[in-house]
Amino acid sequence: MLNTNMAFEPHTTTVSFTIATNATIVFTLNAQLFCEVQRSAPNVFINLVHDSDYDDDFLSSNDIDLYIGEMRDLNSDITIRTIHSAKCYFMCRCGHPILASDKSMDNLLKYHFVQTKEKYPTGTDEAAKYFWSARHVMGATPGYMATMNAITHSDTLAIVPDFVVTTMKKLNVAVEFFSADFDLGKRSIIQAWHSKHNHSPCHKWLRDLTKGMFIDSMK
Repeated sequence: MLNTNMAFEPHTTTVSFTIATNATIVFTLNAQLFCEVQRSAPNVFINLVHDSDYDDDFLSSNDIDLYIGEMRDLNSDITIRTIHSAKCYFMCRCGHPILASDKSMDNLLKYHFVQTKEKYPTGTDEAAKYFWSARHVMGATPGYMATMNAITHSDTLAIVPDFVVTTMKKLNVAVEFFSADFDLGKRSIIQAWHSKHNHSPCHKWLRDLTKGMFIDSMK
């Protein structure tokens, strides 16, 4: 009841929020989020943390107010809304021989892959299972930025969602992205929070603000 009825005025209310997400989305939201908070909600404190530091029960505690990231298994007391459907692309170093070849599965499977542990498999991309077989994966990294770094000095490939492509292009990173001759599927980018915050005005403000910023970043 207190959570639902608490008045919230962004310009005057003092409150802190902890948002769990991955390093790439942190970069996507970072500057814009703090700039907007400084402008319109100067008494709000934002704490950004890496979601990989927590297990799937993290939203059931009082430590995390909002999760933004790829779909993952969450408890039944968690509310989920999808804010983006991310198309997947291949990522490779500049000058990679695959760029001048057909993007068929046979050609792609001639190379090894680096997998990103941030990726939460949900069974949505049927074709990708061939690339994640033990025969083709040479290693795994803890995040998309590390995956990017891993492929820049070899002929390994990686599969990444479109928000990673957008971030890398903004950073002018020397990697290439391309589509295949087949569908790699999509990954759902979600916001998730404990259901006790469903009707909280301040939490709704946070969810709507970060959702709008993420969607704008993909344009």
